[in-house]
Amino acid sequence: MTLDLLNPTWRKSSRAALSLLALMGGLIGASLVGCDDGSSGTDGGSAGTESGAGGSGGGAAGAVADCEAELDRLVNNCVTAGSDSRACFYEEYKAFCTSGEPEAITESVKCFPDNCWTFADANTAYDCLTASYSAHPKEKATAVINAICAKCPGETVCNGEYTGLPPEHLPDDLLDTILACVDAAADCQTARGCSEDNVPDLVACF
Repeated sequence: MTLDLLNPTWRKSSRAALSLLALMGGLIGASLVGCDDGSSGTDGGSAGTESGAGGSGGGAAGAVADCEAELDRLVNNCVTAGSDSRACFYEEYKAFCTSGEPEAITESVKCFPDNCWTFADANTAYDCLTASYSAHPKEKATAVINAICAKCPGETVCNGEYTGLPPEHLPDDLLDTILACVDAAADCQTARGCSEDNVPDLVACF
């Protein structure tokens, strides 16, 4: 599947560093938005609100367990909604609970309490997601956004309009790999493939 990694599926102004639209928007947007999962649209479920820490406790291990439990819940939501691709996506996304930022992931996906929405079609959960991203900034995520905008300056992410996979969730080594790829890319079109090439398990879901 060829994914348009710079194609926004819905737009709202915010700071560009919040999301990897420039790199991941097509992965989540083109592949997930428009899937007939029974939960899309502004009235397809309710948005979550920011939750307290709580959870299973236990420090880092507890954070990973909470993250995996929240993603398992979304997998079940998507299976119930009949969206195998989204269920697959959230199943594979659990790898980031261990390698990435489990607390950031948990806070974000709690914005989808009873539906099969995604980061690209958050509908009424948009403000909840924005708050979760703002609570977990990452310098390397900002560096990736800056790099893609240097190669593709006309893209909407460079103007603060975005959808896509939140870089705040991703492990540092993956962000480093994507950044190196974008920096080495000869042009915008080449840069577009950098994230897709480095998340094959997610891409394979579609």
